[in-house]
Amino acid sequence: PGFSRASFDAAMQCIFFGAVAAGASRRLLPGALVWLGSAAAAYFTLSRSAMIGLVVAIGLHVFVSATRGSQRVAKVSVFALAVLVAALPFAAQVYFRDIAGTGDTTTVTSLSSFEERALQTWPDGLALASREGNWLTGRGLGGIGVAQQFFEPDLFNPGDNFFVYLWGA
Repeated sequence: PGFSRASFDAAMQCIFFGAVAAGASRRLLPGALVWLGSAAAAYFTLSRSAMIGLVVAIGLHVFVSATRGSQRVAKVSVFALAVLVAALPFAAQVYFRDIAGTGDTTTVTSLSSFEERALQTWPDGLALASREGNWLTGRGLGGIGVAQQFFEPDLFNPGDNFFVYLWGA
């Protein structure tokens, strides 16, 4: 916690460190040990999205390292992940609208914070473009995220999904 402001920031720092260190290692065992250390550190941050990202990154790293000619698969995977980031706010909103209120505890496997994003944060962030903005140009820089916390606290939205942030900005 001393190196970041939020738990997901600490988890992302662990994952980026793991990616850089494992990518620099030409041997499988040191890279695997770094990934395991990153996984343990990310687990203690309780950031589920970071854990999912770590599993995907490890899978792609092992696949690309183990097989020749797999660069095409890695490129398609990166494109698919980008599409997933854009589709996630819409798909999650539909899914969680049907099961809202079914869980009451928060653990590493809990989806309560994800449910809150799907039902409130992401739809509000997507709707920001229509408030003092438009669908073509959005609201401009500072129209979503941290700047809003200081200049438009009544409309504040963290924009915690990259697509939602870009849509609002």
